[in-house]
Amino acid sequence: MRLLARSRGLAAGPGARHLSARKRPRKGSKAWLDRHVNDGFVKAAQKQGWRSRAAFKLLEMHEKHGLLAPGATIVELGCAPGGWTQVAASKLGPGGLVVGIDLLEVAALSGGNSRIIQGDFTEAEAQEKLRGLLAGREVDLVLSDMAPNTTGDKFGDHARSLDLVYEVLEFAAPLFAQRKDRGLEATVLAKYFQGRDEEELREFAKDHFTTVKNLKPKASRGESVERFLLCRGRTEAV
Repeated sequence: MRLLARSRGLAAGPGARHLSARKRPRKGSKAWLDRHVNDGFVKAAQKQGWRSRAAFKLLEMHEKHGLLAPGATIVELGCAPGGWTQVAASKLGPGGLVVGIDLLEVAALSGGNSRIIQGDFTEAEAQEKLRGLLAGREVDLVLSDMAPNTTGDKFGDHARSLDLVYEVLEFAAPLFAQRKDRGLEATVLAKYFQGRDEEELREFAKDHFTTVKNLKPKASRGESVERFLLCRGRTEAV
């Protein structure tokens, strides 16, 4: 996939996690702790055994868009702490496989349909490990809940988040290139922050996928500018 010209080096590493582009209380501060402790999705995640509240975002998007088909093969980029990986594994059944990749160490899940790679998904070592785990399986879905480390500069944070999505699309392209029609559409779901250049990202995605949508699940905090780009059905341009 040919990428649009963009500023390189903006993106944080793939281990960067769920941060809002808006200025927010520092983790460990009383304001952050109060919000975290009183968050309904945090409480529900703890009660139901999910590793993070983000699990509910993927659950909702799956329920509305049928993302996690039984028997599918999924690659998740930036998978720490493993909430999305848990959700995917719970929906795929014994014939499916989800492989998570992150710079951070992520504890393995129980069950035999998930694997974890510690590494940088843009580097050859992690990609070689992925090929070994896939063992010829065709990838149906690439997930990314990655976000850059935020700085308080809204446009800079927005630009870095888009750069991550382009990296995800570039990563997905060769995985989809040799894919045969198995009744499942090649799909990418990736997080970004709203901003002035998001329409350029959508137009780029429309050149490579037949369906492109923007999603904001209810589990995303109301003040958050995070959105999810859903791309389905690769075109010959991919």
